Order: sequence, then C-alpha cells, then structure tokens
Amino acid sequence: MYSIDIDPSRKPDQVIDLMDPNFCQNYRGEKVNLVCIFEVLEHTKNPSLAIKNIYNLIDKDSVVLLSTPFIFNIHDAPNDFYRFTKYGLKEIFKEFTKVEIKEKNGWLESIFVIVMRIKKNKSFLNKLLGNSFIILYYLLYPLILMIQRIFRTESLTTGYYLKAIK
Repeated sequence: MYSIDIDPSRKPDQVIDLMDPNFCQNYRGEKVNLVCIFEVLEHTKNPSLAIKNIYNLIDKDSVVLLSTPFIFNIHDAPNDFYRFTKYGLKEIFKEFTKVEIKEKNGWLESIFVIVMRIKKNKSFLNKLLGNSFIILYYLLYPLILMIQRIFRTESLTTGYYLKAIK
C-alpha cells in the first residue's frame, strides 16, 4: 500500500492528478482491483471525470472504496470544491454494477462535529468552544446514540462511505 496525492509537498509515494487525460494510459497493463479514495473527491475540479478515469482504469469486479464529506467545514482551502449527497454519488457512480452508500454518522453527531471543528479557527474563544464540545461529545456519547435511534433521519450526516463494484 502506498499514498497518492496531487500535492508533492505532502511527500506521497506518487503524485497523480485524477483529471490528467493521460491518467489511465500511465497504468495500462497493471492489474488494479481496489481503489481507495478517502476525502478526495471534494477536492477534484471535475468529480465525474475523476470517477470516469478510475472506472476506465480498473478491471471488472474491481472495488472502489470512497469517503466524502457532506455537512462539513471547508478544509484544504482553496482546493475544497464540492459536497455530495448520496443521490449525487449514485449519479457519479452510475456506470458501476453495484453501489452501496452509508451515512458516516447521525444528525446529532453531525451537529457536534460542526461545533467541534470551530476549534480549527485561530481565536481563543473558538478553540475553547470547540474543545468544550469535544469533551461534551464524549461524555454524552451514549445519550447521543440513543437520541439518534429514537429520532431517526438519513438526511443529516457529515458525509458518506461508498463501496462500488465495476
């Protein structure tokens, strides 16, 4: 296993741009049966093209594992372009024979995550608020899970996990 990134400063094993028209040609002849794309798709300027390039690269019955944010703060700015619903993901992966999509977490956890992420801001008060919510989250975690079981919804999550088979 090795790392791939578009940014050479992160020192990946390989620098790759999924938008590069030569992307697939660079890997012709290699057997690719698993592609993992974790928190990447929102950073591509053309997500449909990225998935099309991956589809053209992989063999039949190969698996793509993906995670992507939905309700989440801007990160890795200015290269944070999109957020995806499960319906958008289904559309982008429509050429695959099987697609499974699951929410990362529930609605109440999502609210906590949003407030916790405030700690990334530079202000002392933001850090204090964010860190306080982290402590509160862990103290209340069993109660949070119970509340989410009682009041169910699939429309509010911080993101999605996806498994697609070609």
